[in-house]
Amino acid sequence: MKQPNMTSIGGVALPLLLAAMLAISGCGPAATGVQDEPETAGSSSDAAGSGADGAGPGADGAGSMPQGRGLHWTWSQEQLAFEGYPGADPDKYSSPEWGLLYDDEGIAYGPKSYFQGRERVEHAGLEITEGWLQSRWVRLRRSACCTEPLLGHFLEVCDLAWMDLTTQLEYLPPIRINVYSPETIDDYLAVSGADFAQSFVATGQTVIIQPIDILFRRTLAGHVAYAGIAEVLIDMQTHGSAPPWLKTGLASYLAQEGYEHLSFVAEFRPQRESVLITPAGVNAGLVPFAARESGRVARYNAFLMAWHLSEEHGFDRIVSLLAALEQGHTFADAVQKTYGVSEAALLAAIDPTVTGEPTTAVPPR
Repeated sequence: MKQPNMTSIGGVALPLLLAAMLAISGCGPAATGVQDEPETAGSSSDAAGSGADGAGPGADGAGSMPQGRGLHWTWSQEQLAFEGYPGADPDKYSSPEWGLLYDDEGIAYGPKSYFQGRERVEHAGLEITEGWLQSRWVRLRRSACCTEPLLGHFLEVCDLAWMDLTTQLEYLPPIRINVYSPETIDDYLAVSGADFAQSFVATGQTVIIQPIDILFRRTLAGHVAYAGIAEVLIDMQTHGSAPPWLKTGLASYLAQEGYEHLSFVAEFRPQRESVLITPAGVNAGLVPFAARESGRVARYNAFLMAWHLSEEHGFDRIVSLLAALEQGHTFADAVQKTYGVSEAALLAAIDPTVTGEPTTAVPPR
């Protein structure tokens, strides 16, 4: 699959990492949240960290030990030479553990940047109050579902998603994204109006998600962070003009949910002639997402449409399509401008009932 090149972990690796975080973090009662107020992302109140406050490799002087970045990192000969270790054996500078990631300013972000297990790490980009935990890009409302460290770990994953997605979509939102995780599933259903089969609801600049502790246990925390934040970014960039299939499908594609979709629709295959539906059926099943079967089938097909659009026509064109919508073009005009065909022709080319499925095999658990 020609996935966009991300620093994130995809497929099986991401759930495993997040499950490990849950094991070392624990969950339990915490202070209840208060209403979040919109605030400009990256405002002057966000101090840039340095040294112990989250700065990158080399901040403590020349000759410091190189630090890995990402999962299963290995330093190349070129990287080792650049860090002052010419001729060193790369095998001695590798690890199966997560290595901190750093942004262009050398500030740490992503897993392990705010909490190491249950211990908080000093980081000038993290602000914690009685009502929320806030990074430079995402504000996570406190919830009694989880302890502060577990909330912090989820915020780290949200930051990872924000960095990956804004890079891939070539779009920077003007304000922070709010994330709210109610205490229980019943609370989530009451607040979001969503069925249990829908793990999040994105509206405006806010993502309402199922209780974080449950998402970690279901190994869905990473997927939900990526998909939820992606939907908000796409909606903000396109001023709400992206059709449901594109917003939902592209967000799911960027969240690398292919395996999850195969598992979620497996139960419906025996009683259906096919789980594939037309683009019109996709939009009808997504808005509103009213039932488990129709909603999950529609979301899977939206994923397939975005997958095929990227695989066959290039992810760069999707970026151009979103940019055209950001500029105020109608969707039909944006399609004509980007792909040189009508909207109807584009939908016909990525109709799941025509293009089919890459695989129908349910992944092992």
